[in-house]
Amino acid sequence: MGMRLGTHIYRISNNVELANCYHHWSAYTKSALKITIDIMENFIDFHNEDNNTMRAVKLFQSIGAGVVEKDYDTLTREQQKYCHIGADRNLGLISISKEEMEETDNWEDERVEIYLTDNKDYFRGVDENRAYFGCLYMESESTTKDILEEEIKERKFDINNLIEFDFDIEYMGLKDLIELYNKIDYIENNCYGRFKVRGQIYCSIC
Repeated sequence: MGMRLGTHIYRISNNVELANCYHHWSAYTKSALKITIDIMENFIDFHNEDNNTMRAVKLFQSIGAGVVEKDYDTLTREQQKYCHIGADRNLGLISISKEEMEETDNWEDERVEIYLTDNKDYFRGVDENRAYFGCLYMESESTTKDILEEEIKERKFDINNLIEFDFDIEYMGLKDLIELYNKIDYIENNCYGRFKVRGQIYCSIC
């Protein structure tokens, strides 16, 4: 599996991409969960920002990312006061132009999409934010049994006793992400990265 993460922020109402961010060495389940949670938890800090693109930029900057130089040069002087140029791809490189956002698409190995509410009462609307979290992959029960055949025989792995979650894996809220994050260490250390969501087996990338 790849290691390069693309995180994309959209408006929930019309699927318009506002900005995206490239992180090197971050396309693992645990690290990508942390990035996604931090962004969504910081949403409320920028509820007074009227410009949707700048709201997305500030959210990415809140986790240490910076704007790619080409896009920084297109910002107004006022916007540049609240932004900085990205210098570290591990901390994150933010793109806002079509050209630079497509460049992120070209490099990413795994993808997270965050959809921000249009609710003007942001303190109430925070629970409407959703994320498509792509740093997981599905696995059939038969494949799991084949891959972990020896572990099953030696009773190191019990496919019938996996942690199971009851949320929409394709459209996760902040509480869902936190619930998974709080158990990901146990899942990776004790369950060979396997868990279930509504009966379907998923595997972490670790």
